Amino acid sequence: PFHKQLSAGEIDAYIKEFVVAEKMTEEEAAAINIETIETFFTTPIAQQMIQYHDQLQREVAFTYGLAAKQVYKDWSGPADEIVMLQGIIDCIVRTDKGLFLLDYKTDYIADKSLSEATKKSLVDKYRTQVTLYREALENILGEKVQASYLYFFDEQLLLEVN
Repeated sequence: PFHKQLSAGEIDAYIKEFVVAEKMTEEEAAAINIETIETFFTTPIAQQMIQYHDQLQREVAFTYGLAAKQVYKDWSGPADEIVMLQGIIDCIVRTDKGLFLLDYKTDYIADKSLSEATKKSLVDKYRTQVTLYREALENILGEKVQASYLYFFDEQLLLEVN
């Protein structure tokens, strides 16, 4: 549904379709804040997703092998030990400037003032995940990821992860 900005009514219709198709339960559907999703569609990142909807991939599953010493800082096993990383990247978009990845977060954010310390804490919390996703994506696709973002629905907050 990223071909255009969606209204609350259109989002609600999609949710109802997902329930009928048994892609989500009634309880899951009832927990969705439609207004928050509608607001997301007005953000610059969503506008890019709409603009490049034909180059957008969602829920991209991957498996990627990493050296154990990259994953575990205190690794003392064999130097050539490989750890398999499996994940699902919420969104990958190929723009005229290159790839960007976006990971959605539903964390409750207590600091409603969104202080710089809170933003840093949120980025730091997910930095390892996003860095590994970025590395996996670059190695699997053979393309550089230009930017990586986290979007927190609780506060409609977009943060770049460097």
